[in-house]
Amino acid sequence: GKDIVDKKKLGWFTDVAFRRAVAHALDKETIINNVMNGLGYPQISAMSPAAVTFYNSDVPTYDYDLDKARQILADAGYLDQDGDGVVEDKSGNTVEFDLITNAGNSTRENIGLIVQADLKKIGIKVNFAPIDFNALVTRLTKTYDWEGLLMGLTGGVEPEGGRNVWVTKGSLHFWNPQQESPATAWEAEIDSLFNVGVQELDPEKRKLIYDRFQHIVAEQLPVIYS
Repeated sequence: GKDIVDKKKLGWFTDVAFRRAVAHALDKETIINNVMNGLGYPQISAMSPAAVTFYNSDVPTYDYDLDKARQILADAGYLDQDGDGVVEDKSGNTVEFDLITNAGNSTRENIGLIVQADLKKIGIKVNFAPIDFNALVTRLTKTYDWEGLLMGLTGGVEPEGGRNVWVTKGSLHFWNPQQESPATAWEAEIDSLFNVGVQELDPEKRKLIYDRFQHIVAEQLPVIYS
């Protein structure tokens, strides 16, 4: 009977321009070099290159470009109107949100600090706070009391293994959770693609179906990879 996420913040998070600005502001190479000791690669798609057959590398990408990120924000109406280094939205609300991850995971804690510093450079204030893992799971799957979340999901070579995340009725569909019907046209298309893909036996046709799914995810950015 009440809003879970502050309406003004929900407005930012559901603004694809805002999400794209954030994507351009994340310095993935620094994360790979400083946190992963250089042992990694920038994730660009909803499937990993390890999936081989179903991996689509021909998707929209977001290079690290602070100027581009700032311009996207400005064009969408996010401006530092009072000169304090933090942008405000069109209604004058300071753009500030909480980011959580599970405490004790040094990799995610270090990535979170880099994300916090990166977004500060484009005028977005992030309050980063690692919390107990069980508390994180409760917020994620029961109370939905969170704004930004840094975590990892397991995957595999078969796209259908990610159904619980990508289809709108999936229990791990973090954005617009527990939908009666798809909240957006692109989510509805992903639902359709998964329903068709799981029944398709022709490998080449399945490839095209799941290539399209990955393109939508990269274009709409319901999640932003670091």
